[in-house]
Amino acid sequence: PNLGTCAMLFYCSQGSLKAHLGKLAKKQKAMGEESAVTVVAQVASALTFLHANGVAHRDLKPGNILHDGRRWRICDFGFAVVCDDKPLKKSCGTLVYSAPELLFSPGGNGELNYNGKHVDLWAFGCIVYEMRIGRTAFVAPDEQSLKLRIKEGFKGGSMTHPWLPHMKGEKTLIKDLLQLDPAKRMPAEKVLQHKWVASMMSPTVETSAGKAAIEAATQNWWCDAAASGCLRPTEHPEGGGTHAAEHR
Repeated sequence: PNLGTCAMLFYCSQGSLKAHLGKLAKKQKAMGEESAVTVVAQVASALTFLHANGVAHRDLKPGNILHDGRRWRICDFGFAVVCDDKPLKKSCGTLVYSAPELLFSPGGNGELNYNGKHVDLWAFGCIVYEMRIGRTAFVAPDEQSLKLRIKEGFKGGSMTHPWLPHMKGEKTLIKDLLQLDPAKRMPAEKVLQHKWVASMMSPTVETSAGKAAIEAATQNWWCDAAASGCLRPTEHPEGGGTHAAEHR
């Protein structure tokens, strides 16, 4: 007999990252460094899982990142596609978080040709900037001007796209994600190893264990982990010992 399809949905009682940033903006504030790192690590972990399975989200933005009270989750897979590394041709997503290759054809003939995983990484870079600055990475008075600014690439440090004094280690992460050349954008799994993320929260591995051991541990960070700022749960669901995170 046909039993139908059952869907299990998580109840995200704390709303979206967009709503959270909006509340901070009303107070002329941006997200704190430790809170931002928690979001970055959990979203990067989720993207690592998606991309490893050949899935591109294609509409990553603060409104599609929800908090369930313990962890941040990516939602709304309406534009998601299983593509592996096959070129895509449909323009979709939200303009202010769109990568240049989603807006302009490489040959100028109107036909797009882009990698879905790479556009997720660009949008991720925009989100990291917005969390720490309190405004979007690209600002323009009208849609056409906004597209042209995105086409020109991210100009971090300029009057238009300033680095503020409180920003330190995240600068290189943002630049590595907002590379004009899609192939040069930092993969999601490398974000977890970025020194800004590791300096804020790192796996409980003794520093004497050596660089190789620490890097190996960061590759196994688990995205189901947001309790009290932890990036991983106390116990890995498949066993293998503790996975608590240290705050430095």
